[in-house]
Amino acid sequence: MNEDIKNFRREVKDSVFTYLFGIPEYTRELYLCPHPEDEEFQKHGTDQDIEIVTSENILTDALYNDLGFTVRDRLIFLVEAQSTYSPNIPIRMLMYLAETYRQRLWPQRRQLYSEYPIMIPRPEVYVLYTGKKKAPDVFRLSDHFEKGDAESNGLGSSVEICVPVIPVRENGDIVSQYVSFCHISDEQRKKYRNDHRKAAKETIDICIKNNILKKFLESRRMEVEGIMFTLYDQDEISKQYDQYLKDKSRAEGRAEGREAMAINMHQNGLDIKTIAKVAEVSEEQVQQWIDSAGK
Repeated sequence: MNEDIKNFRREVKDSVFTYLFGIPEYTRELYLCPHPEDEEFQKHGTDQDIEIVTSENILTDALYNDLGFTVRDRLIFLVEAQSTYSPNIPIRMLMYLAETYRQRLWPQRRQLYSEYPIMIPRPEVYVLYTGKKKAPDVFRLSDHFEKGDAESNGLGSSVEICVPVIPVRENGDIVSQYVSFCHISDEQRKKYRNDHRKAAKETIDICIKNNILKKFLESRRMEVEGIMFTLYDQDEISKQYDQYLKDKSRAEGRAEGREAMAINMHQNGLDIKTIAKVAEVSEEQVQQWIDSAGK
């Protein structure tokens, strides 16, 4: 796969989620969704109690943790948003958590072998799932362990990671509003399939009218529209590239497959510069293919 496309997919994924919950006001609300019992924080928590610790570039293909933050330096709270179902979230969370602690403890690395205990914030990991396919209430790392003699002999693993799905309640909290935003976005995207700007605008209009993330969307409308438009546009490129990969095996040679992909992308309204980047050819070559197809 073209490296730019592979990285771009992840770069734009759930950007509205990252933008929204990177704002301390909404980060605090997100923390309270699984912690309604923390009345003290609800009454007295401030922006200064939250520190964003999102890890970047953990894996070689630029896999990023969507959101990480600490609460009063006592709790590390990691969240990933999933719009499509994937059972591998516990494996990713293991890597996110390890990297988060590595960065945090790096200044104290020489003390890791000392006789004195190093204290660390307690970890919590969650997934916010907005997809249609039914997901379990909790994803477990142990579900991915290879079955072998150790298990049959009753020797369990000493390592486990449980990733609860943050429940979506009908109470208008920040999670339920974000999920409603995602569903409205999907509906408008289907309705305005060939007009991504219209889809983004309509999504925001509908949400504001229905008091869904109203304050956030009214104050940051231009930024959110830009994020959504980029997301829609690049998802379309990714889908067309995936189709190209499927068709590639049937094409009569690599050049013919790329030509078919380029013409298809052009017919779907993508510009020559973007097509050339995806097909890994010059813009002149793309123009030649388009001209030949028009004869």
